[in-house]
Amino acid sequence: NSDLEASTGPCISVPGLSFSIIFDCQNHTLKYTGNSANLISISVASDITIQNCVFQFGPTPGLSAMISPSTSTNIKIKNSMFLYEGDSYGGSFINLFSSNSVSVQNCSFSVKSNYTGSFITSTFSKLVTVENSVFSF
Repeated sequence: NSDLEASTGPCISVPGLSFSIIFDCQNHTLKYTGNSANLISISVASDITIQNCVFQFGPTPGLSAMISPSTSTNIKIKNSMFLYEGDSYGGSFINLFSSNSVSVQNCSFSVKSNYTGSFITSTFSKLVTVENSVFSF
């Protein structure tokens, strides 16, 4: 069961020019069952922390991204779990585009089916670090 479930996305959108936001799920689950959308979309933002979340995606194919920071700075994703169930034709768990200083800490990524996408995709981004995280499929 999930604490928040949606079939159209994004479920959560951090609008442009936002700064100093802490999004703490307190270990609640966010589940997306739709097709080709982001679970959390971040655009032109800085100092954003996402922590203590359980993200679930599936079973519908066509994952876009669970978290998608675009043109953003100082993004922290920590102490979270990413789960994918179902078949996917692409996409990323975390999709970074033109973002700077992004850190992923103490996270786990798990795939329970056919998944042809990426755990983390980085395009035109700088200073991306991944620490103490587990990837399994």
